[in-house]
Amino acid sequence: MQNEYRGLCNAKCQGCTGPYSSNCIACMPHASRDAYGNCVCDPFWTGADCSYSVSNRGTCDDKCMGCTGPTSVDCLQCVPNASRDMYGKCICDPYWGGNDCSDFVGTCHPACNGCTGPTSAHCVECGSHAEWNDFGLCACKSDWAQDDCSEFVGACNSHCERAKGCSGPEACDCV
Repeated sequence: MQNEYRGLCNAKCQGCTGPYSSNCIACMPHASRDAYGNCVCDPFWTGADCSYSVSNRGTCDDKCMGCTGPTSVDCLQCVPNASRDMYGKCICDPYWGGNDCSDFVGTCHPACNGCTGPTSAHCVECGSHAEWNDFGLCACKSDWAQDDCSEFVGACNSHCERAKGCSGPEACDCV
């Protein structure tokens, strides 16, 4: 007479003959057998029993990174630039918009000429008197200062009167 297994089954199993995913009689929904006979989660599904979707392709709200249902309260995690509100719903953080909170709608860093986020690392291109530095940030060129790189702090052209100063390095920049 064959001994029946009376222990706990692996969470991916619907019935089992032992404790491992290779002992499943059948796999749970959203799971199937791999090349070694183990029940594993299907693509875009996760969790001990494969019941959590990690796909935003029609099953999750666009503000979710994985979900247990179709709304933004069902998110396993909120997408970048989103947080949970007091009701547990994923909503876009301040200055972010769009269906998936990927559109920056705030003010660009002053050194930027267009941006995809709030810092000088998010510049589409650097503004006047700024350039990309070794850290991927728009930073003021040599001889320029302030957040927007608008203040000339270098030496004036020799044609400028010393007392009056200049607003740039050229003779036409004399004050």
